Amino acid sequence: MDEDVYVGIDVSKTELVVAVRPSGESFTSAYHRAGLKQLVGRLGELMPKLVVEATGGLQRQVAAALWTGGIAVAAVNPSWVRSYAQGSGLLAKTDRIDARLLALFAQREQPAPRPPLDAETQALQGIGHPARPIARDARGGAAAT
Repeated sequence: MDEDVYVGIDVSKTELVVAVRPSGESFTSAYHRAGLKQLVGRLGELMPKLVVEATGGLQRQVAAALWTGGIAVAAVNPSWVRSYAQGSGLLAKTDRIDARLLALFAQREQPAPRPPLDAETQALQGIGHPARPIARDARGGAAAT
């Protein structure tokens, strides 16, 4: 019997929708400091294998709070989860369904958790890629690339 606990968290700007497997429990938590603290306390008792989607940076604060609380997190590429959902025939799209799907993905695929990047590395990532040199056409204007 599988005694491990798997958690998926769908992260939005204002709330976190959480699904737990195999119990089927789900709940929401506000996405602010007190809500994160409450979430860490509640999940810390379960010691889950946890997955969030790496979507636009919203997951960073959640992942950092969980890691600080001793809960390992795997932030996964959303396209992996979407492909998994399509392959499983799970096409409906709500936050609650996404959280359940992430918990199922955690259980079946067991992605490796990775600690969040340190502040310096995150700052360097924010710089972006060096601009490509702009090719000039014969009239001195920017050429189409």
